[in-house]
Amino acid sequence: MALNSSILRSQLIMRFNNSNATAQLAASNISNAFDIYIKSVQNMAGGSYTGMPGISLLRSQLTSLFQRQKSNGNIIGQDITGYFQQCLLTLLTLYQTAPPTFLGLSVFQTKNRLLFSKYSSTGVQFATELSNNIHNFVSTTNLSGITPVYPFPPFSGPAK
Repeated sequence: MALNSSILRSQLIMRFNNSNATAQLAASNISNAFDIYIKSVQNMAGGSYTGMPGISLLRSQLTSLFQRQKSNGNIIGQDITGYFQQCLLTLLTLYQTAPPTFLGLSVFQTKNRLLFSKYSSTGVQFATELSNNIHNFVSTTNLSGITPVYPFPPFSGPAK
């Protein structure tokens, strides 16, 4: 299986279609949807997801951020970008030998700043934009490792 943006989008839409009354619920909804989505990731050698220990930290960081109720969307978007980057640094796939690198980080940050700086008319609109931001960022994340077939050539390329 490969990354599927519709999995993330449907998970977020389902979770944000109703009100997220607490910071903990909003954070849990985002991190749980991301966790389900990222488990379909593969690297260029076909190695699949083996773990991402940073997901629990992502959940607690988002909860803390939302509890502070910052009003500046630019700061919220910037913080969320950093939290996702930290989380993805812990992504492990089969045959991967190095931490992920991020080619689309500045675009992800810009899109998150814009998203959290404006009012979304519906939970569906917000969920769709957030899922697009996350998927585009993950799709430009570079995974490197060694192919398991002789002569064991290295690989490096975007998560798929």
